[in-house]
Amino acid sequence: MPIFDKYPLFSNKNFYYLRLRNVVLSKTVLYEAIPEYIRPSVSFNSMESIVNVPYFSAWLMGFIEAEGCFSLYKLNKANDYFVASFDISQTNGEIFILAIRKYLCLTPIPFQDKTNNFKFKVTIVRSI
Repeated sequence: MPIFDKYPLFSNKNFYYLRLRNVVLSKTVLYEAIPEYIRPSVSFNSMESIVNVPYFSAWLMGFIEAEGCFSLYKLNKANDYFVASFDISQTNGEIFILAIRKYLCLTPIPFQDKTNNFKFKVTIVRSI
C-alpha cells in the first residue's frame, strides 16, 4: 500500500483504494463487518491537480504506452505523402484526456463517442 499512498491514483479508482486501505488498516476480518459503500459521483481529481502532480510525466508515459497510438499512413493510394498521427483515448476518461491535452499543449478538441470514450487525434507533425 505505500506505493499508492506515495503516488495516488488519478481516477475515481482511488475512492476504492482508500476504502480498501481503511478496511485493511481497521483489521476487519468478516465481510459482514465492512460498511456499505457508495462511491461518490464527483471526480476524485481536477485537470489542474492531475497536471500539477510531480510524477505526472512518468504516469503519462505509462498511459501513452497503454492507451496511445502513433501511426504513419497514406490518406489514399494516389498521394505520395504520408500522414503522421498520435491518438489517445480513454473510456470515462475526459479528465485524463483534457489533462494530457493541456500538459502537451495540444489544440485538438477531444471527441466523445456513444460509448463515453474520450479521444483526440493529432496529425500536425510539429505537435507530435
